[in-house]
Amino acid sequence: MSNRTESLRKSAGLVLLVVALVLASYGAAIFGGFVADDFDILSRVSRGGPFGIWSSHGSNFFRPMFSLSLYYDQAVWGLESIPLHARNLGLHALTALLVGYATTLLVRDPAAKEDGLALGAAAAVLFATLPSHLEPVAWISGRGDLLVGVFCSGALILAVMYLRGAHWRTLVGSGAATTAALLTKEAALTFPVTLIGLAIVYPRMMPRVTVARRWRGVTAMMLGVTLGYVALRLGVVGRMIGGYGASVHTRFDLEVLGKLFLYFPSRIVFPGIGTTSIGGTLVPLNFIPLGVVAAIAAFALFRGRHTGTARIALGCILAMWGALLPVANLSVVADTSEGTRFLYLPSVFLVIGLVSALGSALPRRTLVVTTIVVGVLGTAYNATTSQNWRRAGETAEKVVAEVAAVRAERIWVLTVPDNYGGAYCLRNGLETGVWLFGDDDRPERVMPLLLLSGDEEPEVTRSARGRYVVGGLVSPDLGIHERRLSNEEAALVHMTRLEDGSVTVSIDLSDGDAVLYVKSGEVVTLDGSTLPSPGSPRTGSPSGSHPGLPGSDG
Repeated sequence: MSNRTESLRKSAGLVLLVVALVLASYGAAIFGGFVADDFDILSRVSRGGPFGIWSSHGSNFFRPMFSLSLYYDQAVWGLESIPLHARNLGLHALTALLVGYATTLLVRDPAAKEDGLALGAAAAVLFATLPSHLEPVAWISGRGDLLVGVFCSGALILAVMYLRGAHWRTLVGSGAATTAALLTKEAALTFPVTLIGLAIVYPRMMPRVTVARRWRGVTAMMLGVTLGYVALRLGVVGRMIGGYGASVHTRFDLEVLGKLFLYFPSRIVFPGIGTTSIGGTLVPLNFIPLGVVAAIAAFALFRGRHTGTARIALGCILAMWGALLPVANLSVVADTSEGTRFLYLPSVFLVIGLVSALGSALPRRTLVVTTIVVGVLGTAYNATTSQNWRRAGETAEKVVAEVAAVRAERIWVLTVPDNYGGAYCLRNGLETGVWLFGDDDRPERVMPLLLLSGDEEPEVTRSARGRYVVGGLVSPDLGIHERRLSNEEAALVHMTRLEDGSVTVSIDLSDGDAVLYVKSGEVVTLDGSTLPSPGSPRTGSPSGSHPGLPGSDG
């Protein structure tokens, strides 16, 4: 068997393995339906067209490629959630394979007879199964991070190929992929600088590989892409710093630096395992395994015989911190998957760096065994926790269908499930979900008041029309309604927390108003003369027969 045939056989086997791992890890999420922001963004592209979201003057975000992707899926599949989830899984599998190929290219050193295939396979398997990837893969609204991962990995591969002597068209391709990443999500803002740094230091990182002095071409291309993006962003959006505001994104205090250099890297590699209190300060438990892995990687770097590979590892670790800069001010929860989508692009570089560091010292058989163990553990964790996303989607779908069935002009929803173990349910999107999937008699306005953990079981009692007591709560945000209602609507609601933890809710109702609450995924009616009986669905099954509403089982 020729070397080329053997290489193709191994590549095909790796592709099948990665696809199988992704399906095993996140397959349950395919049937999860729409949740939270999914309803909002789909309604906006449905109304506004291919650039109906994140592409207009005054917007805090500039993500036309993300918007175009959602519009295309909706145009092809309509309001069916399974194809959109399947695309997310496909994008993640593609990114994993690209990360593997990028690792192979970076560490390949013909002079040392190192083809890099083993390290590339290890990187692909590790990336496919990292627990920190659950949120962007299982959540349709996490599509932007997946697209950024694909584009940046592709741009990295093309840049390395160009530095190794490939045709100038590969440099143009790298610039195009980088542009696509920037137009997908702001998380890619530092990526052009990463490629410039790579082009400058790459000859030193791999001293036995003859690299033409092409770093000037990469530098010119990335500077041009960055300047073009800035000009386009300012012209379309009207501002450079958007997102959550300058007060958030320009803050770099000790807390932010701690997240940047310690906490976020630990959450990339390990799932959320909670916190402990040391001297009154909450410390993530992830620091413990991070310290062990860092010690092993440092030992591999300093004792390894493959100097070039070790330098690649150090360069990628630095690139990871560069990729963390745009998201360093944001939050990633310590005991659930919430916010881990922000870590997707940095994980590309961390995986390459870790595998390169271990590969510089460990025998290939040891590396393969380690990869298998980590991959199995990651797959088991993801397969278990992705059930939360399926449950959240099924609940959101059912609640939207039942609320859309209510015959009232305005609906006040006292309690709404926020998340199930970090899987978003109806933190946002209840009203837009009703708009998307309701019929012509749907309510004109739907107003949620209290967001609860999906596992909380609220006990609601009605003392009079418009007067209710909500008990069995842990820590509801009493200000949530003020952010969702107009000033006139907020003035109609009065909420007070009592000493026993319950909340009194007083609403000045109009004749056409209805009041509901959600308990255990069931909609219960409290006030409203034209409502169906408590918990009753529309005609047919509430989980799948509503016209246009995708069922949880497809």
